[in-house]
Amino acid sequence: MTIFLCYLQRKFSVKPSVFVTSKHYNPGLKRDASSVWLEDVTKSSCKVCMRELQNYAGSHRHIFVNWLAFSDLPNPPFSEHNSIYFANDKPPNSRHYNAFCKEAIFAKSYNTTPHVFVSASHSTKGGNQSPVHNSIAAWVEHISRKGFRVCVKELYEAKYDPLFISYIVLSDICPDGWDYFNGYCYLTSSVCAPWVTAVSNCSAMNSHLVTVHNQEENVYIQHRHNGERSWIGLNDRSVEGSFVWTNKEIISFQFWAPQQPNNLKNEDCVHALGAEDGYTWNDVSCDKCYNYTCVKGMF
Repeated sequence: MTIFLCYLQRKFSVKPSVFVTSKHYNPGLKRDASSVWLEDVTKSSCKVCMRELQNYAGSHRHIFVNWLAFSDLPNPPFSEHNSIYFANDKPPNSRHYNAFCKEAIFAKSYNTTPHVFVSASHSTKGGNQSPVHNSIAAWVEHISRKGFRVCVKELYEAKYDPLFISYIVLSDICPDGWDYFNGYCYLTSSVCAPWVTAVSNCSAMNSHLVTVHNQEENVYIQHRHNGERSWIGLNDRSVEGSFVWTNKEIISFQFWAPQQPNNLKNEDCVHALGAEDGYTWNDVSCDKCYNYTCVKGMF
């Protein structure tokens, strides 16, 4: 077997959730197989263990191990995550072919069957076995829109330690017609509208007229309009010269065109000028008709 010690890029304040996968390619071993699991996860490190399931076929090189560790993500790319404890204090059920299985219910509702990813995490503490005595395999069965079955099996020795199975659920990140970018979902109008109408239309879809946090977002949003002018959520309709976003976010980024904003003829709303004007912004009358983009969080 092989054990990799993984040092997490930063020390977490709590023990993180960790998911692991491996990649091995050898043209002469097209049907090679192995079990992969985690041992002794801490706030700053973990062990990734692999054991070959076939008869030994020589030295295995060019094995790549990828892992994902997190404790709290503001905009996670998955809809939910959790862990399931397996006490394994009794022999496994022969009906499950000597595997331990449990039913899990999703915390959220799904219109289509989502994807579920699992990783097994074992600890050597408390008198449990050393990794050299283990070969832990975990998988899911019977995934539906309401839940799934998760199973774990010890393939090496007939001794069964307690362990956790962590899982993440990945569904369609954004609703139909919406596009994902940097943790948010975006929908661009097909027709123009006055600024107030754009705000109202976005609100009706449980979203808001776009806010812009950095130049990357600024360029992305304006590319959605093929370089044409478009509304953004910035405005000073309440207090002249005091610009705010429609969702009340604190302004952290602005990209005005030269000599803008100038409030020419009572201009209280802001539009983006497009690629030809360097992706800059300008204040303009709220009655003008421009296309717009709505934004909302995932799921």
